[in-house]
Amino acid sequence: EHLIFAIMADHVAAWLAAALCICTCATAGSEGTKTLVIASGKYTHSHTNFFKLLEQIGDITYSDCSEDIISLETYHNIIFLLGENRTCSNLTSSMILSYIDRGGNAFIFLGKNNSDDIVDVVEACGFAVDDEENTVIDYFNGLSGGSAIRSKNSLRVPTMTGSPLKNGVLYEGIGFSELEDNMFSTGLLFAEHTAFTGTPGKDFTAYPLVGTSIVLVGGLQARNGARMVIAGSLSMFNDSLMMDTSADNKQFAVAALSWAFGKQGLIEVSNASIVPLHATEDVIQPGKIIAGSTVVYSATVEFWRDGKKVPMKNNLQLEMQRGGQLVYRKNIGIKDEIPGYYSKSIPIPRNPGSYTLKLRFEELGYSLLEYSSEIVVDPPTRKEGVSSYILPILFAGLVIKSFF
Repeated sequence: EHLIFAIMADHVAAWLAAALCICTCATAGSEGTKTLVIASGKYTHSHTNFFKLLEQIGDITYSDCSEDIISLETYHNIIFLLGENRTCSNLTSSMILSYIDRGGNAFIFLGKNNSDDIVDVVEACGFAVDDEENTVIDYFNGLSGGSAIRSKNSLRVPTMTGSPLKNGVLYEGIGFSELEDNMFSTGLLFAEHTAFTGTPGKDFTAYPLVGTSIVLVGGLQARNGARMVIAGSLSMFNDSLMMDTSADNKQFAVAALSWAFGKQGLIEVSNASIVPLHATEDVIQPGKIIAGSTVVYSATVEFWRDGKKVPMKNNLQLEMQRGGQLVYRKNIGIKDEIPGYYSKSIPIPRNPGSYTLKLRFEELGYSLLEYSSEIVVDPPTRKEGVSSYILPILFAGLVIKSFF
């Protein structure tokens, strides 16, 4: 237990320490995107519709983990679909977590008797796996004569989970729970309030997970942009359930895959500029920022939705910092109702030196935006200096003199 939390602490610290301008996951466009599917042979035949969705993301390489060496560095995305009682001795938890630390995305399917390395990765990423002998049971929302349950209880974040589930997702598998110490993880699909975990036909040996606290599918986005989705069911995206028109398994699969592999909510900034306001050559040199003056900050901000870039409309935050200390923070909205185009006039402090302007946006489902621009503020020229410093002092002196 101490080892698991040590791993989690080390890797969360690494994510927090990442210095970013734009948080990017795998390449949002399909061109050049490489996905490695590590799967048992039987799943390549039983999950053909799921793998067809992957073909829309980019090039796919299949592996049954029989190779002596598996290199993860050349892939943007990895899927683990090994099945029960299967291990991959060539991939350790530290290798997988290092891959995530470098910005790689992963989609992990859990079954019963998962390898210790996979369980360690899942727990390092913010989720505690239930006893693997247990399954999720729901007598009020289950299929008659079967062990599958039905849940409509998805996270209401369209970027991550798509449209609301009208028919629900059919699910047969284990449950897990969110660890309170990890701020980067969240459940994507939860059980209904009538569900619990246990082993059918056996008495409880421990307090079960109950109700909507049971996570069926979880997600994580690290500060470096890496994304991970964890599903507790090996069968929820098989051909039978994906083709079932009375369930929303395919709809949910499309949404979860799109978000995990950077097709949804990936923010990009372009055409950022900082221009002195009303600058003329006899007062301010072109491109030169003078203490006490005003500049106009502008940028184009877009995000990926359904594999295409669309303009942002949300309000963002613009911060000015000096030496890591916050000078001020202002909201910045779209300019002249032009989607994606942001512009704002900014007063420059009277103290010359180096400053950082940081465009920020943080919202569940979107990549973290921290776009930084460094500026150098010069002292006023002689002409600017007189108007900015001497004249206010002279005026103050006249006001004081008038009282005497």
